[in-house]
Amino acid sequence: MSLFNPDLFASQVLPIDKFCPFDTINGKKTRFPSKSSKAGKLLIKKANDCIDFEIPILPLSQYIRFAEDGNRKEYETPYFSRRQALKDLMLGELCEKQGRFIPKIMDILFAICEESTWVIPAHNHSAKNHLNVFHAKMPETLGENIWNIDLFSAATGALVAVCHYLFYDEFEKRIPELFNDRLYYELEKRLVKPYLNTTELWWMGYNRKGINNWNIWINLNMLTICAFAVKDDKKRFHLSRKIAESANLYYDSMPTDGGCDEGPSYWGKAGACLAMFAELAYCVTGKKCNVFGDEKLGKIVDYIRKVNIADNYYVNCADGHPICRPNGTLLRRYGKLFGNEKLTRFGNDLLEKCNFDPLIDPSLAYSVILTLSDMQPDKTIKKYEPDKVTLFEKLELALLRETDDSNKGFFVGIKGGHNAESHNHLDVGNYIVYCDGRPVIIDAGVGTYTKFTFINEYRYNMFAFRTQDHTLPLINGKGQWIERIHHADNFSLNKEQNTVSMELKEAYVNKDEIKSFERTLKFDNETITVSDKLLLNSCGFAEFFIPIYNKPEKLSDTVFKIDENAYIEFSRGFDITFEEIKFEIPSFVADWNRNEMYKFSIKTKENSSQISLQTKITHKKPLGE
Repeated sequence: MSLFNPDLFASQVLPIDKFCPFDTINGKKTRFPSKSSKAGKLLIKKANDCIDFEIPILPLSQYIRFAEDGNRKEYETPYFSRRQALKDLMLGELCEKQGRFIPKIMDILFAICEESTWVIPAHNHSAKNHLNVFHAKMPETLGENIWNIDLFSAATGALVAVCHYLFYDEFEKRIPELFNDRLYYELEKRLVKPYLNTTELWWMGYNRKGINNWNIWINLNMLTICAFAVKDDKKRFHLSRKIAESANLYYDSMPTDGGCDEGPSYWGKAGACLAMFAELAYCVTGKKCNVFGDEKLGKIVDYIRKVNIADNYYVNCADGHPICRPNGTLLRRYGKLFGNEKLTRFGNDLLEKCNFDPLIDPSLAYSVILTLSDMQPDKTIKKYEPDKVTLFEKLELALLRETDDSNKGFFVGIKGGHNAESHNHLDVGNYIVYCDGRPVIIDAGVGTYTKFTFINEYRYNMFAFRTQDHTLPLINGKGQWIERIHHADNFSLNKEQNTVSMELKEAYVNKDEIKSFERTLKFDNETITVSDKLLLNSCGFAEFFIPIYNKPEKLSDTVFKIDENAYIEFSRGFDITFEEIKFEIPSFVADWNRNEMYKFSIKTKENSSQISLQTKITHKKPLGE
């Protein structure tokens, strides 16, 4: 069942002159932080730093680099710096309310209006062949001939629309009619008209089942443009109707357990965007469209709380980063809207830790403003305590922790799933372990995106994407492979025994060589035991891998110290070694706050048709070693 009735929703959307999501700075009292408050001072300082911001140029030579050598950074860095500065100036002006930042805001808005395209090079598909993965070298925008909408063109449009709404009167004082008209013209040409004129853009969901965060991230920003800038009631109706229809397709694609197969670092642009969409829908209809009682939506919102490990560490999988900083204001607000006390407490705890700094990017303009209006921690809300056992049945992800204090004891996460998940890694059956809030056995995550990140023949030969970069074996020298046919079977969690089990044969490219590959993880009496049982059709070999955070200290042939409060012990009968892996990509260094990680290799000494490995992780040094 879909989340929205598109016709009903569109009929409930308020005319723009009746829409008032928050007070503007146009002579009205606002809820925004005062210039003397701690938050206000911080935001005004950021805006002051942008007063002399030199707006960087965006030359063609930087744009075409992606098509030539896969480099995204050279164009994206100045492109995003323009938008970040605009966001900082906008927030500073909302706090100070003196008009001091308006001229610079107008300078940057004008520069953005003058950009040939708001679509970044990596998303610049050819208008002549846009249903295929083919990138045009330069923007194909001749006259009004704009058809493509990507993540960041929509995000740019939302930021422009919100500035247009907030500072309309200020702009009129300086350049009557012309400046505001120019902003609306660009929104209409680049986004409103193209959106209404096609159903062929893949992310819309009309012609493709495999949609992902693109859909709801873009649709949230399109709804922001509709709500804050579109003045014609007829166009407002048709645009909001189509946006709701497309957003339904994303909601329908989500599992009933609320799991996000793209991982927590993508949740902010996936499940969180769906929640923000619901909130904006509620606001723009004058509270008539209320979906906060929807059970699946509530689970989608609660996902991020459940996958928190400790502090800023989250259960990363796929192209996920281990460090995330969700918006505590948003989560506390949604905890209240959905009647979820645990989420309310979790969000409030996050808000206390962020030191009034809205750790949000400018690609979600509506959320930026709502965060600004509600940044104060609530001392009356109780401290958050995490769940000890969590299961996402559809996602096939189980999470177990030793205590209800996130900074004490072991935490373990183990996944099943399949290898057609969005932003997939070859990681079906992978597990991670943290101890006292610190990483011990890890998933390295993902490096910096380039053109080659999304070409299979390169992607699955790169570090962190391969089977051997996870807690998985190569069997007869071969690993897992892509597509849904390569999956886990019989994934189950026994909550009474704290045991997770699954069958992994089908995940492997050489599954015809394997009779069965059973993996069982048991968490009992402060000990995590992973048992792997391989049955092959003929004698063969296996090499198991375990990526770890710290350099292991060898205590015996089978026992190693891997954390100040964690030891690992392997079955006898294997050749056990470890290697240092130097991070060659800065994003890995930033994620793990170091230049290297380590990886165990556990090889069979002799070929056999039956291979069994038991791995124990415990707080105490194993007896007899």
